[in-house]
Amino acid sequence: MTLNRLILRPVEGRALADEPYAAVEILVDARSLREWLPADPGDGPDSPRQIWLDVHEASAALSPPPPGTQRHARLMSCRCGTPGCGDLELIIRGDARHVRWTDLRDPHGPDRRVEAIGPFVFEREAYRHQWRGIT
Repeated sequence: MTLNRLILRPVEGRALADEPYAAVEILVDARSLREWLPADPGDGPDSPRQIWLDVHEASAALSPPPPGTQRHARLMSCRCGTPGCGDLELIIRGDARHVRWTDLRDPHGPDRRVEAIGPFVFEREAYRHQWRGIT
């Protein structure tokens, strides 16, 4: 099994017309999560989909699940601030040694499931170390 590497990088988040806020950019294997996504015909260089989460939301969404459990989480959203716009969701599963991200999907897109990326498998302690860095 190939393990992926998660990096949760603190950044300054900014909605279109709002003040900046403490946020987290998500990188997998040193690539921004946005780079993993297939091209969307509606996306341009100034696309509103953001690649970060509010640091408090990220702390809750990305917490390592207890072994033998799973839950849904949101990884991205749109800078417009409309709830649900541009979301990327997934299922986070935990076992004694790993944290897995599976079933990545855009809950509002035409295809909904993002087949081109994932699943991602992270070593549990390395994942926990990154998560502790944002809590």
